[in-house]
Amino acid sequence: MFLSRYALGHNESLNILHRVYDWGRNAPNLFTYGKKGQHDKAILEFTKAIEIDPTWAEPYVYRGIVYLEAKYQYDKAIADFNKALDIDPRHADAYFNRGLAYDSQEEYEKAISDYSKVIEINPDRADAYLNRGVSYADLWQHKQAIADYNKAIMINPEDWSGYLNRATEYRILGENEKACSDLKRVCELGTCDFFLIWPKKMVYANKRPIYGGCGSDTVWITYISNILAKLTGFQKL
Repeated sequence: MFLSRYALGHNESLNILHRVYDWGRNAPNLFTYGKKGQHDKAILEFTKAIEIDPTWAEPYVYRGIVYLEAKYQYDKAIADFNKALDIDPRHADAYFNRGLAYDSQEEYEKAISDYSKVIEINPDRADAYLNRGVSYADLWQHKQAIADYNKAIMINPEDWSGYLNRATEYRILGENEKACSDLKRVCELGTCDFFLIWPKKMVYANKRPIYGGCGSDTVWITYISNILAKLTGFQKL
């Protein structure tokens, strides 16, 4: 009887999850860009899924993501991720999103611990290395941050965010040539149009991309790092 009840509840819960995705399929991201009513509706549906089968971790994770990304209710999000991990102690996405919640509360050590758990479960999660690197950077542990960005780049060399973050750390450490090299790679990966900025120090006639005038000019590197941080939401120096 228990197995039958579990299977029935799981299937009903899965149908609810599918309905939530259907509401948001035309939006870039249901949790972040969907209409406000969809967020509330999603929470209600995930709550129904939990009531149908409280032994299934997924609805807790997804409801937690809505609390985290759409509602900014970090304590509620963490409570849901905790519950998911009580059910499934190796749920990598629960650890990952709880790390995001801890980051949002500036509890960087806890975030690092959660991202480390994700990496332990799945060593190929480039996003976990990247986020752990950001948390290390927030603690001004720059060498650890660079080591994590190196690993993220090794796993996913086509993601510009690893190079941009590493450039920021190199700038802080005074390794400006390495910072410039990484900024150049950001452009080479196809994001140059987004990052084309020509301050007064550049030669307007050449209209070179952002890395064209850096070199050993610390002021220039700082300027570029801060501009990119503003554009992308990464840490500002």
